[in-house]
Amino acid sequence: CIMLAVTPGNADIANSEAIKLAQQVDPEGVRTLGVITKADIMDAGATLLAVFLLRDESTPTECCNSC
Repeated sequence: CIMLAVTPGNADIANSEAIKLAQQVDPEGVRTLGVITKADIMDAGATLLAVFLLRDESTPTECCNSC
């Protein structure tokens, strides 16, 4: 069973209800696939945040160290 957590890219991704619900049901994220729609209209800050969330990184430092 796979859960899709769909969030529009032009919304506040960090406070997405879909992501919060997915984390409650699947805290380890092994059965959840995050889907961000409307990526073409995201601003730069939202894009960076989306990358952190999708990579399950909690801080920019962790993301940069893994590159």
